[in-house]
Amino acid sequence: MTALNTKIVWLLFFFSGACGLVYEVIWTHELSLIFGNTVYSLSAVLTSFMGGLALGSYLAGRASKRITRPLRVYGYFEIFIGLYCALLPFLFNGTETLYATIYNTWGTSFYLLSTVRFLISFLILLIPTTFMGATLPILTEALLYRRDTMGFTTGSLYAFNAFGAVIGTLGAGFLLIPFLGIQWTIFSTAALNLVLGISAFALDRKLGETKILFEEVREKRPKKLKATQKQNESISISSAAVFVSVFVFGVSGFAAMVSQVAWTRVFSLAVGSTIYAFSIIVAAFILGLAIGSSIGARKVDNCRDLVKTLALVQLGLGTSCMIILLVLGWSPLLFVKLILKYAGSFNLLLTLEFLAVAILILVPTMLLGATFPLVTKIYHTARKQAGRAVGDVYAMNTAGAILGSFFVGFVLIPGLGIQGSLLLAAILFLVSGFVLFFLSASQRKSRGFVAACALVIVALGGSFGLGRTLESWDPMILSSGLYMLSHEKSLEQIAAKGQLLQTLKRQEQGVKYYKEGLTSTVAVIEQDGIRFLKIGGKTDATTFGDMPTQLLLAHVPMMLHPNPVDALVIGLGGGVTVGSVLTYSSIQKVDLVEVSPEVVEVVRDYGFFDEVNNRPFLDNRLNLIVTDARNHVDLTSSKYDVIISEPSNPWMAGMAMFFTQDHLQNCRERLNPGGLICQWLPAYRISKQDFLTVLATFASVFEYVSVWESIPGVDYLFIGSMEPQSIDYKRVTKSLSEIPVQKDLSRLLISDVPTFLSYYLADEKQVQILTRGYPVNTDDNVRLEYSAPRNIFNHSARTIPFNEIRQKSEITLKNILSHPNEKNLIDLVKQTRQGRAWTLEAFKSRWQGDRKAVLQALGRALTLNSSDWNGRDLEIKMRMEAVRNSLQLGQFDNALIRLNKIQLLPGQPDSQFNKYKSIAYQGLRKENLKSN
Repeated sequence: MTALNTKIVWLLFFFSGACGLVYEVIWTHELSLIFGNTVYSLSAVLTSFMGGLALGSYLAGRASKRITRPLRVYGYFEIFIGLYCALLPFLFNGTETLYATIYNTWGTSFYLLSTVRFLISFLILLIPTTFMGATLPILTEALLYRRDTMGFTTGSLYAFNAFGAVIGTLGAGFLLIPFLGIQWTIFSTAALNLVLGISAFALDRKLGETKILFEEVREKRPKKLKATQKQNESISISSAAVFVSVFVFGVSGFAAMVSQVAWTRVFSLAVGSTIYAFSIIVAAFILGLAIGSSIGARKVDNCRDLVKTLALVQLGLGTSCMIILLVLGWSPLLFVKLILKYAGSFNLLLTLEFLAVAILILVPTMLLGATFPLVTKIYHTARKQAGRAVGDVYAMNTAGAILGSFFVGFVLIPGLGIQGSLLLAAILFLVSGFVLFFLSASQRKSRGFVAACALVIVALGGSFGLGRTLESWDPMILSSGLYMLSHEKSLEQIAAKGQLLQTLKRQEQGVKYYKEGLTSTVAVIEQDGIRFLKIGGKTDATTFGDMPTQLLLAHVPMMLHPNPVDALVIGLGGGVTVGSVLTYSSIQKVDLVEVSPEVVEVVRDYGFFDEVNNRPFLDNRLNLIVTDARNHVDLTSSKYDVIISEPSNPWMAGMAMFFTQDHLQNCRERLNPGGLICQWLPAYRISKQDFLTVLATFASVFEYVSVWESIPGVDYLFIGSMEPQSIDYKRVTKSLSEIPVQKDLSRLLISDVPTFLSYYLADEKQVQILTRGYPVNTDDNVRLEYSAPRNIFNHSARTIPFNEIRQKSEITLKNILSHPNEKNLIDLVKQTRQGRAWTLEAFKSRWQGDRKAVLQALGRALTLNSSDWNGRDLEIKMRMEAVRNSLQLGQFDNALIRLNKIQLLPGQPDSQFNKYKSIAYQGLRKENLKSN
């Protein structure tokens, strides 16, 4: 085979690798819709993908010797893969009825359903992945014309395939899916498979029977290469060494998968858990494999002692993983410097993050890549047939990776934590190297054997000692979510002074809970008397600051529905929302769906939010379902009067699926006649385009929509229904008279209808005007999934003219005849809503840093609506800032005067208030002592 033809085959395999990773990305998305956004969907993809690769490689390796036209067979395989993958979405859709039957028949048995879905998905994906796995040994048989080039042939093929996989990973995440959507990306990739197959046919037709060609090439090889072959073959490798080498390659696959998953979990805490973060981490990992395999391909055929070289590679892997382990715990501090500097350019920031990750894991991933041609060469000395050697070796490595993907997600991280899992992987590499070192033929014969063994033992002992004494990673640093704070000037100032670590260390005692669970890292942090529930470093619930949103998510839909009996709450958070739903006496049952067992543990078992959530788990009307909420809505036959959806921010990986038209249509199907849905959406860290896309999507499903503002410019609630929405004055008044509801809403200073209605923002008429021309987000175009992360540092949704909308929107009140003065009531509603408009202006001025304008707007806001919780809260913050400034200037008398004017809100922690008061009194005492 000529050099040109060889390069053509390499190019074919390059694009084959690209197609494979595009499919893997798409299948992960598709199965997340079937399984939900859980570890089970990722495990199903990884297991079936790698299982198919292993099976295909193994079977093709044994059959490759009988194949006289390997390029033709490769072409058939590529065409089959393309056709099958194009039909896969239809196969997945055909299983939904079966899943729904099981879900409703067996009472939402999560593990039974997950097992059935896993098996069916595994079988569906096993078919194309088996053919993918078969391509490597077949092409090896096609390219290998000299036994002494085994390492070069397999290493080069593997490298080109891996380089293609890098392009496929980045291309799918950054280009194909965002621009083409899921369906057209599948069809485009399938078309490329067909092109690859046809190209292979054309090349095969040109070459004829490959084996005849190989014989011709053998006759023309240089004498120098023959001598090199004899020299390499003179080094004997024992059968035990061959067996152990292949077994070690399986262990290496296990440890590599553990490392990849654990590294991904840590890096997502440092840069944010977005779809792009996962793409760059996977691409960086595969890039290292490709580079390592490419280098190994050029070196391995000239190695005198392959087993010794493999031993050194394994020892290098273990050592480099240990070094990374020491650095990784500080990664949030390292990456935040990049984010602070380049947050204004998302593409540049992402490129730099990719380079940083790639450099950090470059050494171990390169060594992993170099392992494949090494082990293949070793095994080939015992198994003369090239295709079988490649098939067996590749199958063993992939089998190890399958076990690694299972154990790291379900056993190691929940049991040992991320740090412990990485330590175990490093030790496995070191032990493998140690064993191989003793099996090395040349090392046994050398005089330095004793010294080398001693060195290995010392290295292993030091590693175990390091593992025992290794300082645990700081949970405050890992759960700090520094990437979320990058826009804050205070953080920039702290970072500029190099005091970021000291600042986090001072807050370390505030960590009340920290656990690395199946799907995410969950922490509870307490600062200044306020508790924060952090998932993946991002705050998802608090005991104070988010109270308006957490309470109104429940009370707005419950007030609007005439008689809510059954409710569904999506997402537990701190339990405040579901606790508020249960304050209504009409409620008979609440289904609460939460995907994270750790969040349930935080709220139910540890009670970290008991002081604010009415302890919902003590109420027997609550039915907890631990599963993915979207999955529950898709499969359940239950109907609800009220559905409350409070997932995390749409930029977080897997969350955008809760804001698609497809999901909302399923929610609509789960509503009883007259039912309502309430969906939360933030106006921070989201662009105007994305915000209005979500609203347009919501309005495309529900005929009647109203928008409520829980925190001005920050949090908004969408209420959707198929019947006209109106405020029943009599119903709201009755609810406000019920003691549990009254007590719950008193925390927001809501005691009457006008104050409650001050949170009303827009009617369906204004929503239609506002969203005209904006696209709809669907499961296929996944617009929000890829757009929202790009705007994580963008707050342009705040430029939406909310106050203009508020002014033009009308509230339909009914049954107001019981009010003694109807006109006075309507005027009061208008007044309180005007007060909210001024509160929003105060918030805008604060974001712009105009303190004077803030105080002016607040004065007008609280004059019109003195019960506006948000206005009062902002006023307290402004006064506390003034107190802090007085203390810094040594004006202790002035600080105390300002403190005495502050009236805290219900439930507001007084720790900071008391701290400032203590500082002021201490300052006065010191001044008195000096004056005396």
